[in-house]
Amino acid sequence: MEFLPNLLIPNSATTLITWLNLRKNPERWVKAKTIPDAILGIPAQVWFELAFLLLAAAVVWLLITHTRRALPLVPANWLGKGQLLYLVFLWWMVAGNFERAVVSFAPQRLVTEGVVFLNAVICTLILLLHTRSRDEEQAIDRKPSSEFPALIKKTAVVGLIAAMVSVAADWGIVRAIYGDTFAGFAGRHIRFGPTATATTEKPKEGQPHP
Repeated sequence: MEFLPNLLIPNSATTLITWLNLRKNPERWVKAKTIPDAILGIPAQVWFELAFLLLAAAVVWLLITHTRRALPLVPANWLGKGQLLYLVFLWWMVAGNFERAVVSFAPQRLVTEGVVFLNAVICTLILLLHTRSRDEEQAIDRKPSSEFPALIKKTAVVGLIAAMVSVAADWGIVRAIYGDTFAGFAGRHIRFGPTATATTEKPKEGQPHP
């Protein structure tokens, strides 16, 4: 059971992240009238949540089973485990993104969805064609499992700091270039303050959002 936290944490995070991103899909499907708002008296959103809950339970069950009896699907070394986790997460999101867009597909969507798909294919090739020597793989497999929790914490801290720095840098660059001047090429959106353009009233159907 010593490997259980190392397996559950990343896989549970993958399931949670995909759920947070894809749970908006039923709203788009209902709006496009491809599925009814309720099926057998139960809202479409609830059906989606139940399906995802069932999937999450199955994932956790399989991971716990893997700690007692290795599943043939899961690679034996940590490099393979990492590649499998990445590919499952990558194509899970690609499929979810496509099923969100396909109900109201238009010619211009070929560009956005095509670029997403192409990037996923390129990432898959880069990941799987990047091979290591046998000595490097054995070194990875010999790495004590006790080091992984510390590595996960370090990765989370570095990722959080990098995200904060990148957001601050993006904000600073935009402010340095435009200041308080409207950049153009889009609607002017100011939510707070005396110059706010947003209103508290919800726009009526057919009217643009403030």
